[in-house]
Amino acid sequence: MTAHQSSPPPPHQPLPASLPKTRIGRRKRRASESSKRPSKPVEAPKPSPVTIASAMALALAALLTAACSASARDSESEDAAVEVSTEQAAHPLITADPELAAGDLTKEQSAIVLKLLDDICGDTWCEGEYNWHFPKIDCRFAKGKCTLGFRVTDRNPTPPKNYRRSCTVRDARAFTDLVQTAPNGYRSLDETFYDNVSRCVQRIEDDLKPK
Repeated sequence: MTAHQSSPPPPHQPLPASLPKTRIGRRKRRASESSKRPSKPVEAPKPSPVTIASAMALALAALLTAACSASARDSESEDAAVEVSTEQAAHPLITADPELAAGDLTKEQSAIVLKLLDDICGDTWCEGEYNWHFPKIDCRFAKGKCTLGFRVTDRNPTPPKNYRRSCTVRDARAFTDLVQTAPNGYRSLDETFYDNVSRCVQRIEDDLKPK
């Protein structure tokens, strides 16, 4: 009996030097390469010119509103600082003896205030169409006010026409609120008092002008 002879095994086939690239491999490599690339910064959206203009308009409107409100408050405060009497009848301050004490002012203090008012009038209020006389002042410092008597002369008509008025000014609680004295002894009207008297003069003039 003849022994079965098996055929020799096929010779060993060497593996290829490189395997074919699969899709998965290509995706991994692409992902790796993209992760190494620097990312492009994301720019914030730029506001449009219309948006900027609208914001500027709103800001300007807010500023104007605040300014108008402040101006209105200042005007109301100035109006409250003086109170004018437009009565034509003789006021007690007009007919009173100027030698008498003026409320909380001494006779000397009263004379100083009236003299300073008369001196400054020639360079200010008396340069207009009206002439101003200050015969009397009465102060009540506990109430924070002084009342001035005025004799106003309109120089335009012939003969000139005279008026009697009075005006109460606020923020007067002491003689030093009316008159300031320098170290060398020079005296001048306090700025706030002068401003309030100027408001009195302006309001009286406005009332006297033909409507």
